[in-house]
Amino acid sequence: ALTTGQAAALQYAQIASLTTTQIANIETGDLSQMSSTQIGAFTAGQVGALTSDQLNNMTSGQIQSLTGTQIKALTTGQMSNLTSDNVKALTSTQVAGMTSTQLNSLNSDQIAALDTADVAAISAAQIKGLGTTQIAALTTGQAAALQYAQIASLSTGQITVFETDDLAQLSSDNIKALSPVQIKALTTAQIDSLSTEQIQGLNLTQISAMTSQQISAFSTDDLRALSTAQIKALTSEQIAGLTTAQISNLESDDLQALTAIQIKLLNTDQITNGLSTGQIPLLSTTQITSLTTAQITNLSTDQVDKLTSDQVNALTSSQIAALTTDQIPHLHF
Repeated sequence: ALTTGQAAALQYAQIASLTTTQIANIETGDLSQMSSTQIGAFTAGQVGALTSDQLNNMTSGQIQSLTGTQIKALTTGQMSNLTSDNVKALTSTQVAGMTSTQLNSLNSDQIAALDTADVAAISAAQIKGLGTTQIAALTTGQAAALQYAQIASLSTGQITVFETDDLAQLSSDNIKALSPVQIKALTTAQIDSLSTEQIQGLNLTQISAMTSQQISAFSTDDLRALSTAQIKALTSEQIAGLTTAQISNLESDDLQALTAIQIKLLNTDQITNGLSTGQIPLLSTTQITSLTTAQITNLSTDQVDKLTSDQVNALTSSQIAALTTDQIPHLHF
């Protein structure tokens, strides 16, 4: 067997001529004494012959000296047996040069060992090729390092396993990378984890893409964080999905942003138990006249009592006719 001194003295051509069997039999102590230049002499076949013990005993400098061709030569078995220290030693260029198959062979601990710069260097195609186990293993720091194109490449399956703490790390700009299909794939728990800044960062297409269940998962603070443009973008299904608690917590600007069509879509429960008496006088005369006769009939006497004279005078003949005998005494002309 070679001594450590002999191993360290091997020339480039000599190393390149070694068979895979000979490579596999180099003692770990001898291998760790080789220079980066010597490591660079290994062919792809020789790299693929290295045992897990040999790889795991290589120094960080040796690991970092592996070329792109050598990195690609690592088998999934070798990849899955790399230590966390090995993984930490990899450069961003090396990680970016890996195949999706290689990246998918990394376990949760190995994924977590990647530097944020390594994660940011992974291509959109590589990200798309990652399994749900690898996506779920991303740390909050790694999630924060993801780039716009990487986020846009995520499949709906990958989106659903994105941990809420990780999702909360995405910048408002990166939230905009989510397509309508990806937005629909978010779970209610994920929606609930979004910060008000992230909610405000959603564009109108993203808002409109949400399901009624997702909208109803908004906290009252999140709903109040919506801009008037975002409020106007809510679809009929989304309006119908608003809870009474959400409606009663709408601020004046958001309440007044509801279009005539959206107002008409509010159901009896939303009108009677959602709109507070404090919100009633904030409705514009246009919104008042857009109320259906059924909605008018279902206003409580306390709500009717809060209608301003301008609002009452704006009521149409059909709306006046829809008022009950209990409601009429509470009108203020």
